[in-house]
Amino acid sequence: MVKTKNFGIFLLISIFLMPYLFSIPYRIDQILIPVTVIYCLIFYKIEERFLYLSLLLLVFSFVLPLFSTLINLKTLSFIGVYDMIKETQNILKPFIYLLFGYFLVRYFRLGESDLHKILKLLIVITFIVSFSTFFTHVSTGSSENFLNDFMVQYYHLHPGVSNMLRYPGLLMRPAPAGIYFIFFSFLCIVFNYPYEYLILVVMTGILSNTKVFWFSLPFFFIIVILNSKNPKKIFQFLLGLIVVLIVFNFLFGENLTKSFEFVFGVIKADPLGGRGENFVAANINDLLNNYPIFGVGFTKTKLMYQSISYGTWDSLFFYELAFGGLIGLITKTIIFFLIFYVPFKEEKFNIRLSVTILLINILLAGLGTTSFYQERIGDIMFVFFGFYYAIKFEQKSFTKFKKTLFPNTTNLNNHSFNAPS
Repeated sequence: MVKTKNFGIFLLISIFLMPYLFSIPYRIDQILIPVTVIYCLIFYKIEERFLYLSLLLLVFSFVLPLFSTLINLKTLSFIGVYDMIKETQNILKPFIYLLFGYFLVRYFRLGESDLHKILKLLIVITFIVSFSTFFTHVSTGSSENFLNDFMVQYYHLHPGVSNMLRYPGLLMRPAPAGIYFIFFSFLCIVFNYPYEYLILVVMTGILSNTKVFWFSLPFFFIIVILNSKNPKKIFQFLLGLIVVLIVFNFLFGENLTKSFEFVFGVIKADPLGGRGENFVAANINDLLNNYPIFGVGFTKTKLMYQSISYGTWDSLFFYELAFGGLIGLITKTIIFFLIFYVPFKEEKFNIRLSVTILLINILLAGLGTTSFYQERIGDIMFVFFGFYYAIKFEQKSFTKFKKTLFPNTTNLNNHSFNAPS
């Protein structure tokens, strides 16, 4: 049992920390986790409602694009085997990692405190790597340095982002770092992490300097207000953040100013893709006009041939419309809502509303990035919701068992959102 649990912890941590090796375009965890999920599906039962939700996700993530491919093959070109494998791996990630999160509880026997300890560890490591790439650039005076080269080679850090004074570190590109800020700030606030962790999440967002981060700040403050039960803790967070920002400005003010000027210039020029070509809006318009219902699946439109390269989506809406049309976009939005909301539907109003705001924030951020499919952070996000679905199911099962033995006992399923420090 201990070995099984340790392997589950290793797999969970490896989502963020595992490097790319041997020039293979996949990390080891991207192979081990799907294999583990397949094994668990064969040998272990799944709670019925969760099974139906997972199957719905599978149908509209993969079966619908296959159907769309078949009906468009006569008029459009197949994208090729390599691109199909790559995109299949990507569109199936929510399905695979949702199940992996479920099995972390049901098979690997991880507890709630285990999960939050690991998430806190990831917050610390993510900040350290992000700050280290920033500090190394500033201290050496060049983005061409040993740490940046290491991150580019083994963690697929985008080689151009340091030149733009943006430092996503383990998160590879600025956009995933923005989704990281959305999700991990939600965790820190709703699960009552010590305020130091929230400061690290905010600082990682600032160092990454992505449009998603700046766009998401209003949603962040709404969630803070909704969950502001402890004025002292909020004051400590704000005071600590102000002190950190003053110190950063004193030490690195010139670099920060250049970084902010760059990203706000990008926002002004092209709020969607951020590349200046505006190909995202053009492709969305083409899909809605010519392939609105089912999209094009694993085929290419003529306009996609003229884009930068196939697979440069830069928008959740472009992505979903391409693979499933309006049916896929609308249905998967509903499914994602159920994945987010169902595990917390019996919690207090502020928790339920915070989860809803989280989903809205991620969806709207999808105007300029494929928010649910970002490497590492997208994986962790669906692991989290699969994990909490399993936690809730076990709590309900335990409550029913206790009520059977002790029918007059009440308040057997109280749940605290104060994660262990």
